[in-house]
Amino acid sequence: MKSIYNSFINWCFKDKREFASGLDKYKLYWVFIVGAFLGVYYEQLENGLFALYYDGVFKWELRRGLIYEPLNPLYGFGALIFTYIFVNFKTDKLRTFIYGGILGDIIEYVISYLQETFTGTRSWDYSDKFLNINGRTTIPYMLVWGLFALFLVYVLYPYLSKILAKIPYNLGVLITRISFVILIIDCFLSFGAIIRLGLRHKGHEPFGFLGRFFDKYYPDDFIQKHYPNMRL
Repeated sequence: MKSIYNSFINWCFKDKREFASGLDKYKLYWVFIVGAFLGVYYEQLENGLFALYYDGVFKWELRRGLIYEPLNPLYGFGALIFTYIFVNFKTDKLRTFIYGGILGDIIEYVISYLQETFTGTRSWDYSDKFLNINGRTTIPYMLVWGLFALFLVYVLYPYLSKILAKIPYNLGVLITRISFVILIIDCFLSFGAIIRLGLRHKGHEPFGFLGRFFDKYYPDDFIQKHYPNMRL
């Protein structure tokens, strides 16, 4: 057992290259993951504080975008795009804030549109909010996206880069690949279950093995439990 452990350690440090150097695919992947992770808890905290303000009770409600991992791809994509643009082109803080707000609203609008188009569901609806845009996003939320861009570029990204640089190259690549496979499986199950939910409510019978699989293991009550704010 000790020899296996020593061999593994030696393998981890065999490649002397820096892991996730610059804006390579590994760095951007972990930016996506961390952004998606933080986005979940931002939404859950925001939802809880709103419930406390309006109802007097703090409510901790699931707000994730995937079924099994605490990740929200909306924020992951936002973090990835912000990092690639604002770090790569070295914009100043004012432009990062302004462009981040605009880009964030565009990302939110597009993802909402794609979700409704391909699944027949909506995870958020701002129709009753001030200065909303087709209920998919709002002008005031530009401020939130702008602050998110500033936090990401000037606080989170430098800190994350330092942590990733300390990971041995081979170990980092291995962990990333395992994490990516798990992410793909979770995305397939999550998006497949949502698509089948929409088809089920339109009266479409399950098509083949996958349709029956999602009907059996991801029925309406399961989806409602994991996506309590989702509406058809």
